[in-house]
Amino acid sequence: EEPHLLVDTQDNILIATFNRPDKLNAMSAQMVDLIEQAVHRFRDTPELRVMLFKSKGRYFSAGADLRQGGGGERTWPTKGSE
Repeated sequence: EEPHLLVDTQDNILIATFNRPDKLNAMSAQMVDLIEQAVHRFRDTPELRVMLFKSKGRYFSAGADLRQGGGGERTWPTKGSE
């Protein structure tokens, strides 16, 4: 199975592509973890100036994947919370 998020760079842009078109790009636990890794990569790489999110398939995202519990207790860090 392919990763639920594909990450690539082009010039000074980090491109994160949702890669679950068969599930309407619903957010899985794997996708959320990969998004977090991509955000940290963007934050920690001074050469990267823009982070772009896009998706494969017809829909950008259907939200949380309810078959995996809807995201559970996950919280997102805010600026200055680390």
